[in-house]
Amino acid sequence: MHAWEEDPHDGRHSHDCDGRRPGRRRLPARRRRGACATGALIAPVAFHRFLAGRNLKPQLTRAAGKLIATGLALLAPTIGCALLLLLRTATGNTALSWALSAVVLAWFATTWLVLPRLLLHRADHGGGHR
Repeated sequence: MHAWEEDPHDGRHSHDCDGRRPGRRRLPARRRRGACATGALIAPVAFHRFLAGRNLKPQLTRAAGKLIATGLALLAPTIGCALLLLLRTATGNTALSWALSAVVLAWFATTWLVLPRLLLHRADHGGGHR
């Protein structure tokens, strides 16, 4: 048995990150989500490479913004689930694993969503540097 597989008779790892019983079908879903996140985050680079110099800057900027937002939306739960799986395996403590994973996801939400919105709000209301 590999480290990422669980013993069905071992009660330590009773639920997956979505609250369901883990199984072999859950890992491919996580891998697909991770692959989609990677593709969405890298796509703006390819867009820029192929379309630079064609006077498409507004369209490229909008498309890149949407792809990056999609990539981050896919990346956060992928990292959260991977961290949960690793911590449960390493510590054997489900409650601690959930708590630490929640802290990491809260950090992502703060740095990826809250702080940029605060900066935008300050800039819109004259609070930015001049």
